[in-house]
Amino acid sequence: MDEVILQVMGTAQDAGLPQPNCYCENCTKAMDDPSFKRRAASLDIVFPDHNEWHVIDASPDCKK
Repeated sequence: MDEVILQVMGTAQDAGLPQPNCYCENCTKAMDDPSFKRRAASLDIVFPDHNEWHVIDASPDCKK
């Protein structure tokens, strides 16, 4: 059986946390405390035996 790796990338909706131009309690906390920041959610599915991967719902945080 081939190995499959699922990797959750980020835990926040849309543009992550803090949201641009938002000053709600959560966004303000994330601006003040870097450990509270969250990346936008997406899912990686990796097939290492085939050197193949797929990104589900790629977020703006996905970098090369």
